[in-house]
Amino acid sequence: MSLGQLIKGICEGLEDYMITTEYLQKTILMKYIAALHHLPLMW
Repeated sequence: MSLGQLIKGICEGLEDYMITTEYLQKTILMKYIAALHHLPLMW
């Protein structure tokens, strides 16, 4: 494996990681907001 391929692989991995992290943050945020909206209904 050449250095160029290694760097390309790391960059692609980082990109996937960023997309996944962003998706998870949005999902958690949505669940949190939904939970806050439902909170008054539980009392």
